[in-house]
Amino acid sequence: MPQLARTLLFLFMFVATATAIPSHSLLVKDVHYGDDVGLDIHCAADELILIESETLAYSGGSKQNSSDSGGGKTCRPEPMCSVPYSQASWYCRGKGSCSGMLIERQPLHRRTCGSDYTDCLHVEYRCVKSTFLKCLS
Repeated sequence: MPQLARTLLFLFMFVATATAIPSHSLLVKDVHYGDDVGLDIHCAADELILIESETLAYSGGSKQNSSDSGGGKTCRPEPMCSVPYSQASWYCRGKGSCSGMLIERQPLHRRTCGSDYTDCLHVEYRCVKSTFLKCLS
């Protein structure tokens, strides 16, 4: 009977450990069209970048400062005035840091959005341990 209890305890601990997903805080990076630096994301030495979402948008001439955009204008995607994007996910895949990716402009509807083109990229990402990403693939 003690052997059965130990086996069940081992299985329970294994399943709980294998299915636990570590919580990593969501980070935000805003990049504006014309920034010379482009996208610039860095994680710790033992971590990799995991991009959760990325969207091209129009900043709307917002004067609101944001710490995540280096004190510049915020880039908050609005419904019907943003475009899904996937270049950053591709560019940063499998890296602990990625920099230098310049953003492009995509067309928008001027009457709805106030501009003919997007002017910023809003990226939400996490820095995760490299072993976590290997388990997901």
